[in-house]
Amino acid sequence: MSTVSKVFLPDEGKSYTSNEVLSLDEAGLFKLRRFLREPEGLGSILCATCFQPLILVGTPSQKHHFKHPIGSEDCPVKSTTSLTDIELHAISYNGIKESKKHKDYKATISNLLKSEVEYENIQVEQTYREQFQTGLAKTWRRPDISFYSKTHNMDIAIELVLEQVPLDVIVARDRFFKEQGATVLWLFLQDKNNFTRKDIFYNSNENLFVFDLESKITSQDQNKLFFKCFYTHYEIDDLGFQVQVVNSEQSKLVRLNDLHFNESNLIYFDVQQSETDAKNEADQIYKQRQQENADYRKRLDEKRKSRLSGNSSYASVADKYIQPRIIQPGLMSELKAKGIQIKCACGNDDLTKFRSKACFVYCNLCGSEVGYD
Repeated sequence: MSTVSKVFLPDEGKSYTSNEVLSLDEAGLFKLRRFLREPEGLGSILCATCFQPLILVGTPSQKHHFKHPIGSEDCPVKSTTSLTDIELHAISYNGIKESKKHKDYKATISNLLKSEVEYENIQVEQTYREQFQTGLAKTWRRPDISFYSKTHNMDIAIELVLEQVPLDVIVARDRFFKEQGATVLWLFLQDKNNFTRKDIFYNSNENLFVFDLESKITSQDQNKLFFKCFYTHYEIDDLGFQVQVVNSEQSKLVRLNDLHFNESNLIYFDVQQSETDAKNEADQIYKQRQQENADYRKRLDEKRKSRLSGNSSYASVADKYIQPRIIQPGLMSELKAKGIQIKCACGNDDLTKFRSKACFVYCNLCGSEVGYD
């Protein structure tokens, strides 16, 4: 039985079981054994777990199986493996990079960077090694593309994302490159709504970069690297009776020079500032509406008082024809001449708080008609 149960063919970008590949006839197997030892054949068949080159060996009974060459790095399928879970995830992630599609994108993007004078020392899969670090981890710190940006005055490591990436790999790589004085730009090759997208999006100030078909066509037309930035934009929704803050995901084609460093990430759009600005604007509108309502109520109150006092400067045309709420002078003179005292059942006996209509008298306090002799 094969020690390596699954193999990966980088030219096809697919994995197969070892038995599927070993189903060749005897002549084919021995030609394959030789081809995998030749320089042009090295790396044609990789371990599907650690993505290191494999060789084809045989047992005394002439049964073939794939094996890691002597001196190869550690791998989970080896009986002597001492890898941690994080290292196993790192191995798996690095293996995805061996597909032809991934390699083609690395070549395309690195060539676009080379055409721009802002970037120097552009390397594909340059190894970053930690000082005073032992074990496998330092051999896997190889970003897809690395370069020095004169605009940002720092090293930038681009990691291309084709499939899902384990979260501990994302965290480990972000931390590692930060410790080496670089920053990581996670560049998706397609926009998929999966955990990896959300892990990076929500922990990068809600900025996500995607090198999609539109980005590729624009980049090739202008011979400069363009990619799409997806970000959250906050704004106010003014319903008149209510002002609320809403958000939506927007996107825009950008270049590296459009990005700026925010805390620990390269971003295009400052989402936090956008949210703060929208909340402040909503708060200002709310306060303005409150003040406008208070002013309006004040003006209404002043008009009401002016009408009652007969101040014509505030009175409308209709107000001029409204009789004041008092006893008319003629009736008042008659009541005084006869010595008639008016008192309402509610207890009101203040003549200034009564009004007359024709020969009838009404209490301004309770509205009742008051009789008099």
